[in-house]
Amino acid sequence: MRRNILIISITCIITLLFTSCSNIMDYKILHPSKPNDFYYTNLLWKNLSDKSNCKTTILDTNYYKEIQFNKEYVEQFKLFLKKLNKSNFIKKPDKELSKPLYKIFFDFGNEKYIVNVYNENLISIYPWDGNYEMDFINMNDTPNSLNIYSLCKYLYN
Repeated sequence: MRRNILIISITCIITLLFTSCSNIMDYKILHPSKPNDFYYTNLLWKNLSDKSNCKTTILDTNYYKEIQFNKEYVEQFKLFLKKLNKSNFIKKPDKELSKPLYKIFFDFGNEKYIVNVYNENLISIYPWDGNYEMDFINMNDTPNSLNIYSLCKYLYN
């Protein structure tokens, strides 16, 4: 009788341990590498296009001053995303990245995305709880009217 209780207890504990990790383990086993260089950007674009309820804030990391994005600036960000092509997406830069000058937070309720703005040429996009490396975007050929760094700088001046 004691042996049966011990076996049942051990089985329950092992089952609980593996059940709590199953989603993460299955995801990592089935998708060990990032599908493409613009994976998170596509997810952000889809959320911006499908969901009208989005709380967007921008943070100046030097002064930790936060500003709400209004719909006009969200539309400008969407236009920026729409104008991107595959050549804008790059691998993680070899040199050490500095602290981002600005951070833009997109909150869709159940999903949150962060855009790090490093300088006038480089940004990164990733979800709050992502499994892969961030999407890095080179904005060298982006017009000033669509450049995210220029938008952030404009909002804080």
